Amino acid sequence: PAAWAGFDPAEVRTIISTGETCPDRGVSYWANTRKKGWDWVLDGGTARYTGIGIDRRFDGPDGNGWPVVKAVRSGHAGALRTLISDAELTIGDFECPMTSDFVQHDTGTVFSIDPEVAPLLARAGIDVVTLASNHITDQGVDALQETMDFLDDAGVRWFGAGMNLA
Repeated sequence: PAAWAGFDPAEVRTIISTGETCPDRGVSYWANTRKKGWDWVLDGGTARYTGIGIDRRFDGPDGNGWPVVKAVRSGHAGALRTLISDAELTIGDFECPMTSDFVQHDTGTVFSIDPEVAPLLARAGIDVVTLASNHITDQGVDALQETMDFLDDAGVRWFGAGMNLA
C-alpha cells in the first residue's frame, strides 16, 4: 500500500543478523596458519558465485560429502566490515566455543575458536551473539565459560547459554 512508502527516515532502524559464525577450519587456517590475521577475515568484499562443489572429506547429510559454494572475488574490499558496522544492531549466531586451548582443526566436526576472535567481533560492530547452538559445548563446559568471559571482556553481549537456567 502507498501508506507503507511514507516513513520518517529518522525512525528507520537497521538490524543485521550475520547468521552462523564458527571461524574454525578454513577461516582460522587463513587467519592463523597462512598468517593473514583476523582483521583480514572482515576485509572481504563481494564475490560472484560460480557453482557448488562437494567436500568429500566429511560424510555430509547424505553420506556423500557437504556442498560448498564456489566463488571468485569481484572487488569491494572491506564491504563486509562496512555492512556489519553500519547497522544500529548487529546480531550473530556464535556457533562454537572460544578457548585458550584453541587448536587449528582441519578435519572433524568438533570445533574451537581462537580467543582473538572476541575483540574482532567488537571491532566489526557485532553488538550481541547467541550462544544457543549445537557446537557451543564442543570443548566442554569450561570452554563455554571462557567464551562468555572473552565476549564480556570484548564488550560483546551474549545470550542463549550459560552456567544455569537464569
